[in-house]
Amino acid sequence: MSPAGYIAASNGLSTVAICPAGKYAGAGSSECTPCHLGYFSNAGSAICADACPAGIFSGLLLHTWLCLYAFDESIISVAHRLFAYCFLPGTYSGFSDVGCIDCLAGYYSDKASEACDQCEPGTYAKAAGTAECPLCPSGYATYNVYGSTECYICPEGKSSHSTRINCYSCWYGTYSVGTGNSGCSSCPTGTYQDARTQNSCKDCAIGTYAHEAATRYCIACKSGRYGATTALSDCTNCTAGQFSISVSFFSCYDMRPTFPCCI
Repeated sequence: MSPAGYIAASNGLSTVAICPAGKYAGAGSSECTPCHLGYFSNAGSAICADACPAGIFSGLLLHTWLCLYAFDESIISVAHRLFAYCFLPGTYSGFSDVGCIDCLAGYYSDKASEACDQCEPGTYAKAAGTAECPLCPSGYATYNVYGSTECYICPEGKSSHSTRINCYSCWYGTYSVGTGNSGCSSCPTGTYQDARTQNSCKDCAIGTYAHEAATRYCIACKSGRYGATTALSDCTNCTAGQFSISVSFFSCYDMRPTFPCCI
């Protein structure tokens, strides 16, 4: 008679064969019986006495009875947990017999998976067991890193844009004050910025102007016009009988009278 957990060999000899995991056999049994719903067994078991943990079910996959995690986290059926595919968000199977394993920080799992995926640049997972990686807050970025566990605040003169992938330098004619900016501001009319990654704008000098915002350079007043102060958005026309000269357009001068030629 074969002992419990074993069956007599099919070749008629006195040898016995062990029942595989997910099946059982009482003493003297001629075949191994699959475990009932809600239980599983290790190889060589006389009964299926171990209940599959809540949230898993069994199914015939690759001709092996497996415990799989159910979407509704209720026990549907059971078998051996070896090579389980986890359906619990934020976990993976890892081809382990210890059940579902939490994804590490910086990784996520939103579906049945044997492994977790890295968070994309611009997203992060601070804690283990994350089902999805949230987008970094406005003004923060991951600096194009995969699997980030945190976001980094953008420094002054830079901004994160909508993707949160990187902190980008403010372009010519723009600026950002303080840290954590989601975008750069345009320099107002009458000012300019001829460098990148700046936290302020420069006033146009006397005799120059900027009539558009976000400009890189100021423009010199044309002949017949002048700019008497800084930060002008436009120049002023000289009055009748006056003129301005190219060496200095900050004021106008009276025209000199024309004298008749001596006779």
